[in-house]
Amino acid sequence: VDFQGLFINEASAHYSLHFSTNLMLEGHSEVTSNEFSVGVGPASEIVLVSDASNGSVFGGRVFTPQPRAEIHDAGGNVLVNDSSSAIRVSFYSNPSRGELSPVSGTTEFLQQGIVQFRSMSINKAGVGYRLTYDFLQYENEKARLEETSISTNG
Repeated sequence: VDFQGLFINEASAHYSLHFSTNLMLEGHSEVTSNEFSVGVGPASEIVLVSDASNGSVFGGRVFTPQPRAEIHDAGGNVLVNDSSSAIRVSFYSNPSRGELSPVSGTTEFLQQGIVQFRSMSINKAGVGYRLTYDFLQYENEKARLEETSISTNG
C-alpha cells in the first residue's frame, strides 16, 4: 500500500503513526510504527545554555557554572536524536597564555543534543579570556569526528 500526501507539520520528538483498516484480513488490522522525531534539517546552531562568563572565574579553579550547550536545527529545535556528534571548547582569546583543563575534557559528546562540560578551568588568572565552541560531526567514511562550520563564542 502506498500512502501519499502524509506529512507532519511540526517538529517534535516521540511521534508514531497508527494505521488501521476495516477490511477483513488475516492477522492484525492495526499497526503502530516505532517512535520517531521530526526536525527542521541538520544542525545549524550551537546555543550556549551556560558559559564560564555567566559566573565568576578564578585562575586554577573550576568554572561556576560549567559550560553547557545545545545543538539546534534551523527551526530552533534541540536535535534530541544526536548522541554521536561532539562539541570542542578552545580559546578564542587567550591574552595570558592560560591552559584549559582537563585537556581530556575539552571535547565532549552530545547526549540527546546536549553537551555538559565538567571540571573545566583555566590555570592562570587574566583579563580578556574568551572561549569558542565548535561542532564536530562523526564522518562515517573517515570513521572520525570532523569539524563543521558551526561554532559560537562565549
